[in-house]
Amino acid sequence: YDPDTHTIHIPYTFYLESLNYFSNNQYEDRYGKSPKTGALDTLLHTLLHEAGHAYIEDQSIPVLGKEEDAVDNFATILLIDYLDDGADMAISAADMFAFESDDRPDYYDFGEYIDEHSFDLQRYFSTLCLVYGSDPEQYKSLLDEVEKDYLRDRKDFCQYNYENIRTNWQHYLQHNEPKEASTRKNSEKPSSSPNAMT
Repeated sequence: YDPDTHTIHIPYTFYLESLNYFSNNQYEDRYGKSPKTGALDTLLHTLLHEAGHAYIEDQSIPVLGKEEDAVDNFATILLIDYLDDGADMAISAADMFAFESDDRPDYYDFGEYIDEHSFDLQRYFSTLCLVYGSDPEQYKSLLDEVEKDYLRDRKDFCQYNYENIRTNWQHYLQHNEPKEASTRKNSEKPSSSPNAMT
């Protein structure tokens, strides 16, 4: 998202790069989803991520911490709550973060420590955490990669984290409607004056 021009620009090569990652990692053989589906899921998550930046700017929403993390959460919550199979789409997007992390060298460049984004592997687990927290029974094996010493506490945290983040975003989504819609609603309200004509 470009705040100067108020536009979202995602090049077609982003989809092609995603498709290559899912194809090269044998996504269909390992997870039963075609590389095309994984790439399209990732594209949708990315579009919602960028739309989150635009929404934060438009509504002047205060963000404590990294805005990139906030809009990752925004995209994941919208997928889970508003789309059929949205949680599965979010898992695809998380897998893309994991693929990108695997593609990096064993060490991070100094610049990545001061980047506005969290590390890819952090984004992977954060997204899976929200999906798990949305339905612990359905996704009970989703976090099995976490070391067992930490797994119980992490699963408890994910349930709390999902509810907390969902509640916070729902507050803004419900109360920060477009100004045009708010004005229209107010103009349609009947007068409460006792002298109003009936």
